[in-house]
Amino acid sequence: MTDRPIKQVIQKAEDLLQMPTEQLATILLKLAYAQRQAAGFIPHSVSDFTVNDGYPVWKKVEVETRLTRTWNWIERNRLIESSGDRSGSTACAAERNRKPA
Repeated sequence: MTDRPIKQVIQKAEDLLQMPTEQLATILLKLAYAQRQAAGFIPHSVSDFTVNDGYPVWKKVEVETRLTRTWNWIERNRLIESSGDRSGSTACAAERNRKPA
């Protein structure tokens, strides 16, 4: 995956903005799974983007807000949790959502 995977999956800002929360959450979690490391992943880095990636500059705030709200929805539904690192910035799949080894 690239540094900015969300743009590769959802090419148009309008598609992202109109997507149901559950569908967008599924995409974000799949991207997070692909980017995970031993300590987990950083949610913001999964959905990070720049205007230069192709989303119109006038949609940047809307897109960022939509992504933040979707991450909040994911957390509220206990699909991810803090991975316990010192910074508190990394997350991992919630215990109840981890696949057995």
